[in-house]
Amino acid sequence: TIYNNIGSLYSQLQDDEKALLYFEKALEIRIEVCGEEHPMVEGSYNNIAGIYSKQGAYEDALNYLRKSLKILRKVYGDRHYRICAVCKNMAAIYLKLGDEEKAAEYFKAAENADIIETSS
Repeated sequence: TIYNNIGSLYSQLQDDEKALLYFEKALEIRIEVCGEEHPMVEGSYNNIAGIYSKQGAYEDALNYLRKSLKILRKVYGDRHYRICAVCKNMAAIYLKLGDEEKAAEYFKAAENADIIETSS
């Protein structure tokens, strides 16, 4: 949606508050139009998680990444390049939180999910 594009622009301009506002509006529309378990909804969750991570709101970021991961696994199974990316993002956050064990778990999950990008 256009709201997602505007959110991405504000994110690039380092205006996280406006980016988050537009990403949340895009999420609301995507859920209404596509349903809660659509890959476009997952993309919105991932965008929101990115803003929270940049702001240091790591628990909020993890909550959105968990939602993202749940959708991806339901849609694509356990092996997909997008699952790999989300798991790496989660691992990086766990490292920032000082939880090396959980970080290792998600790095391993990323390794297991890593496959060549497909058109799926």
